[in-house]
Parts: sequence; structure tokens; C-alpha cells
Amino acid sequence: MGALDANGIYSYTETDLASPFSDLLNLLAGSTSDQVGALQSDVEGLLAQLLGRVLPYRVAAGKVTMGSAAWTPVTFPAGRFTQPPVVLVSPGSQGAYAAVKYAVTTTGFNGGVIVTNTGVLIASVFDWVAIQMTSTTAPGR
Repeated sequence: MGALDANGIYSYTETDLASPFSDLLNLLAGSTSDQVGALQSDVEGLLAQLLGRVLPYRVAAGKVTMGSAAWTPVTFPAGRFTQPPVVLVSPGSQGAYAAVKYAVTTTGFNGGVIVTNTGVLIASVFDWVAIQMTSTTAPGR
């Protein structure tokens, strides 16, 4: 009779009974399926460790040119976020400016650029990145 090899896969011999034939074939199929299932579980576990802790769950980014000195609504791609993401904004101009944001939701936020020493909103450009780290929370690792 055959036996499982070092990898857990059934190896036939000439003495294996071939009746019924399906039972004989299932010896190999069953042992192979068991090993593939174990490998799949190992791979999924490694991916969860590597990717789940390193890569964010969802990300979006963009550049906004403000048409006037007013808060500018930014809309995220439809359905991208399941939780309000962490939003980082940066002024597109050098100088004494700061990009700011408020009212962040799963669908967007309001952003603008202000002069840092006066707090006055100005027409300018700002870049933004929105990140959701897991399926249930925006911050995390």
C-alpha cells in the first residue's frame, strides 16, 4: 500500500487496490487538498501580518486649486472610505501659509489655505492625502 510522503501527499504503489477506482484517486486528491488548505492558511496569515500592518486599508489624494478665498469642499472618490479618514493637507505655495481642513466625513472635507500670521483665508492651492488604516478605524498601524 502507498503512504503519505514527507510533504503529506499520498504516493501510490503497485499494491494499492484500484477498486473502486474513485477511492484510489481520492487518496491523492484528499491528501493534496489538505496540504493546499494548510498552505493557503499560512499564506493568508503571512499576508495579514505583512500587509495588514504596513499598508493602509484605503487611501486617496489630490490637489485643489481654490477659486476664491473661501473654504473649498473636497469630495473623496465614491465609496472609498468606510470611516472618516485621517486627512493631511499641505499648502501648494511657499511662504507663511498653512493648509487647513475641517468637517472630515467619509465623503469629503472642507479645506483652505490661510496666512499664518493673520489667519486670513486666501485663494491658493493645497495638496491633500486621506488615509484609513483599517476597515473599522482611520488611525492605526
